[in-house]
Amino acid sequence: MKNTPYWREDDCRPVPCEVSSLPAEVECVVVGAGLTGLTVAHTLASNGMSVLVCDARNPGQGASSRNGGMIGGGLRISQDQMVARYGYDLSTRLLS
Repeated sequence: MKNTPYWREDDCRPVPCEVSSLPAEVECVVVGAGLTGLTVAHTLASNGMSVLVCDARNPGQGASSRNGGMIGGGLRISQDQMVARYGYDLSTRLLS
């Protein structure tokens, strides 16, 4: 069994992030420096917003490095199971 994610091999090891001082004002605060939080922060900053990202640990050290990611991964039950449980109409709406 492998205890560390593949993306932490070779040149992809986490780098400690030091905070020298906090800005007096920002337009957006993102809590969580995992894949989702950093993607949101990058998108906002790329569109001209001032963004502060806060996390209890170093970027990517939390859940983003301990799982395969569930965003966009679909539902845990099959479409047939959804239809049986919720009916065709609701299942179709949930999947679209």
